[in-house]
Amino acid sequence: MNKKIISFLVFFIALIPACYAQLNQEEKDGFKWSKTWKGKFVVAYDEFGNEIIPASKGFNYINYEPNPDGDSYGYFRVQKGSKYGAYDVMGNEVIPPVSKYPYKGIYNVKTADGKKVMCAVGNNGEIIIPVERGYTEITKRETPLCKGYYKVKIKNNEGICDLQGNEIIPPRYKSVFFHENKGCFAVKEGKDYVNLDISLDYEGNVCSKSLRDSLDSNISIEDLFQKAYELPESDYLNKQTLYRKVIALDSDNSKGFKALAYNNLGASWEARDEPKMAKTYYQLAVNTDPTFALAAENLERAKKAAREKKWNSVINTLETIGGVLNTASDMVNAFSGNTAAATSVGGSTTTSTHTNNDVDILEAKAAKAKEDARLTPLKNRDSNVYQNYEGQLSSMKVFPERYDDQQRRSIQMKMKQIRTKWEQKGFKMYHSEWENWDGSH
Repeated sequence: MNKKIISFLVFFIALIPACYAQLNQEEKDGFKWSKTWKGKFVVAYDEFGNEIIPASKGFNYINYEPNPDGDSYGYFRVQKGSKYGAYDVMGNEVIPPVSKYPYKGIYNVKTADGKKVMCAVGNNGEIIIPVERGYTEITKRETPLCKGYYKVKIKNNEGICDLQGNEIIPPRYKSVFFHENKGCFAVKEGKDYVNLDISLDYEGNVCSKSLRDSLDSNISIEDLFQKAYELPESDYLNKQTLYRKVIALDSDNSKGFKALAYNNLGASWEARDEPKMAKTYYQLAVNTDPTFALAAENLERAKKAAREKKWNSVINTLETIGGVLNTASDMVNAFSGNTAAATSVGGSTTTSTHTNNDVDILEAKAAKAKEDARLTPLKNRDSNVYQNYEGQLSSMKVFPERYDDQQRRSIQMKMKQIRTKWEQKGFKMYHSEWENWDGSH
């Protein structure tokens, strides 16, 4: 064969991997990427053809794991030799490739004798719940009163482990759950449920029910509620924490604050354009106090918004969405069902309604361009990621001991990349002040 032809074929074949690298695949959570081989190693590219994970990392395996919740992007599972690690979608190392497990999560494992059991793995590949426990089912649960826990099973019997993997209730009960109204765990014995003197504090640490009841007992519930109300929505993480403390301290709603706190938690979620979460907390407010007329109105509005999925704008203040109470006199009126609007600090009231005309306008906008309709849910997911980063930075400032300058810069870079990406696509994107925070306390 002619040498020129051979040279041309070699050159053409060398181009094939680079061409394939630009063929994006879209994952279930909307993330677009591609991969190819360079020599012996795999390379991952973003949707624009930029390298996310280069060949220089030396990975013989790269695969994307979508976020099953769909509220943010997932991660890259990487492998070097027989060890696994993880990278985020920006190409930052989350877990070095040193673990025998692919990433944090709950895994099915087949033992040497053929039994199928489960284990839980932490952020750094460490074993939280080992296979030796023999759990046939592990489920991570969250509650408004704490960061969470693991419900475990052996066959049909249930138990509880804390977030560190410590077994605090052995799996020998037909049913176990965290009783939010009582602030403790309850188990089913025979036909009856029995409350245990076992609880969790706000950080998910095990404590007794009596200790749980005494938390923040030196703080007036009304003062705590007022403090939560006065926090801006940009500090929503601390706002939610304070409202949850109010719920814990007034667990039986004897002082009327539990229902109010649930209502305002719903308002906080609605202000962040999360009608499904808003609906959950409004429902809890109504369940706590069926005479709470304002919460019932808020619940109906949130249900409608969740069904139609037509919320396109984030409401900037709790007062404008109808459903936040402030002064002690307003609390009494609302508790008796006499207040039907949000009350500001000065005592003025505002109401907000969403008419059929509003829905028509939103439908017209949605029908205006198919491309916008396709991109909107993806943009919303990125907005949630952006807000999550905002919360991480806020936490660094509130808790200085958690501050990490390198991590701050990395988070801010990611926030800017997300914002500019959607601005370039013609979308309006919230620009947080945390994106320019210099780290000062």
